Amino acid sequence: MANDDQVYFLELGAAKWQQWRAENPAAMIDLSLADLSGLDLSNVDLAKAHLNSASLNRANLSRANLEQAHLLETNCTEANFYQANLQKADLTRTLLIDASLIEADLTAADLGSADLIGANFSGANLENTNLSQVHANRVNFNGANLQQANLSGACLIEANLLKANLKEANLSRTQLSNAHFYATCLEKANLHHTQLDRLSLSNTNLREAKLSQASLVETELAKADLSRANLAGADLSGADLVGANLSGANLAGANLREADLMDANLSGANLSGSNLSRADLSQANLQTANLSGANLEATELCSANLQQATLRQARCYNTNFSRADLRQADFSQALVDQGGVNFADAIFEQTVMPDGWIKNNC
Repeated sequence: MANDDQVYFLELGAAKWQQWRAENPAAMIDLSLADLSGLDLSNVDLAKAHLNSASLNRANLSRANLEQAHLLETNCTEANFYQANLQKADLTRTLLIDASLIEADLTAADLGSADLIGANFSGANLENTNLSQVHANRVNFNGANLQQANLSGACLIEANLLKANLKEANLSRTQLSNAHFYATCLEKANLHHTQLDRLSLSNTNLREAKLSQASLVETELAKADLSRANLAGADLSGADLVGANLSGANLAGANLREADLMDANLSGANLSGSNLSRADLSQANLQTANLSGANLEATELCSANLQQATLRQARCYNTNFSRADLRQADFSQALVDQGGVNFADAIFEQTVMPDGWIKNNC
């Protein structure tokens, strides 16, 4: 229960409250269950205060100090936390519907299972913050720092993630349908088993991201940086990867059926066992790539660079290799439809053909 004397001094405003705190430095601040709705609490010092289950809806807490405060199941609907200090605060299951947390500092805070629908975190610092299982439809994270934040299992439908920093963040199994990305950093982020279908992730930094078993059906990834990303078993069917950087990426067992990879950089990528049927890899760089056992049925590889690529046991039916650079490529035991495969004007030099014959242009 709230301490009535403390509630009284708090209602007198910041100056009186600060004076009382200075006179009672050792006092434990207990404002649990207190009704503080609509109060002007700007600039007040509530560090380590107990505000569990209190009502702070529409309260003004701009620039307030709430470091290590306890706000478990507190109602903060439409509250203003502009530039507030909420470092290491406990906001578990807190209601922050339509609240403003612009430029607030929530470093290492716990917002597990909180309701953040419509909340504004633009420019806020949420580094190392726990946001697992939050309900955050239409949340605004524009320009927010979410580095190493835990967003696993969160619902971020229609969320604004423009220019957000999600480096090394955990987004495993997060719901991101209709979320907005632009100049977003997802470097080394964990997106394992996450649904990213039909999202626009063009020009996004996904370097070394963990995307194994992720669903990226018809996702826009043109010119995205996916270098050294783990996309093993991911579904990228129909995805737009024009000009994307996938150098050194792990795409083993990935589904890239009908994906557009024109001009993409796949040098050194692992595509073993992947499905590239009807994909467009025209002018793509596949130098030293591993395509062992890949399905290349009706795949377009016109003018592609396949120098030193491994295509052992690959399925090459109706595949177009015209004008492709096949120097030192290895087609050992590849399944080739001799009548349907197009090798017109391809470059051969020390190329190992399916029957083991070494083919050269001369």
